[in-house]
Amino acid sequence: MTAEERATEHARRVRRGRWWIGLSAILFAASGLIELAAHKGHANASLTTAGADLGLAVLFAGLWLWARRAPVVALAFSMALLLGVWLVAGVIDRSTLLDGYVLRVAALVVFAAGLRAALAARRAAQVS
Repeated sequence: MTAEERATEHARRVRRGRWWIGLSAILFAASGLIELAAHKGHANASLTTAGADLGLAVLFAGLWLWARRAPVVALAFSMALLLGVWLVAGVIDRSTLLDGYVLRVAALVVFAAGLRAALAARRAAQVS
């Protein structure tokens, strides 16, 4: 594999990681909006959940934008944020620990691959 092909592959993986950050923002926003619509004016707990989801959507949207300039930091922070949210939600309510685990694990794997690619691209740029 030539250096140009390697750089292209790194860029593709970083773009895929950035795409998943954007998808996470969309999914959290959708979850928050659905929660608001389903429990309009009822329970405070559902409003808290909706607010948390919408806040996470804003954070992931910011990370998505930030990933253009600093993909290493944005992908690492996205991994930490997603894992942290998953663990905190699991501690608060154990029954939710396995909810959506396939999507969460897939996102973590893609974030990790994007982070590795971004680090490799950074190293390659420093050598050149």
